[in-house]
Amino acid sequence: MLISHRKAYTAALTQQRTSDLFELVQPGKELFHLMSQDSFCAMGGGAPLVHDGVVVGGLGISGGTVAQDIGILEAALQPRRHELQKSL
Repeated sequence: MLISHRKAYTAALTQQRTSDLFELVQPGKELFHLMSQDSFCAMGGGAPLVHDGVVVGGLGISGGTVAQDIGILEAALQPRRHELQKSL
């Protein structure tokens, strides 16, 4: 649970998916200093939650491999098909 919380926090703070941050936090890169923060996590599986163009929070998925976490995140961010069909 701690890693998923950190992924959500990081995504909301940076307004980017955590998988997009990985290269930016390597030694010598512009966001390397963030790796010293306890609540920061640049592993894939986090995304900002946006409503009407405003970041309102973050979503973090953890528990599997990074690829699995990203897959679950992608599924969670997809519009719900049954809700879309009701509105048609």
